[in-house]
Amino acid sequence: MKIQDVKQQCISCETVPIKQGALKLKDACEYLGGISPTSVRRLIKRQQLRPNRALRHILIPIAELDRFLAEGQL
Repeated sequence: MKIQDVKQQCISCETVPIKQGALKLKDACEYLGGISPTSVRRLIKRQQLRPNRALRHILIPIAELDRFLAEGQL
């Protein structure tokens, strides 16, 4: 499920959809404001984002993305 779908569901119905626990790289880019996948990979390399590499795809927990965004505002 893409972030846009979740936002549309929030607007179109009264129930709050269940948040995913983690996002793939492309969805994480959109969640962070539309930055490029190269920028997210750079943040991972610099250890500013901690992905879950247990699977074949890079998954970044939403809590980790929120932590990154909160620390950037301090």
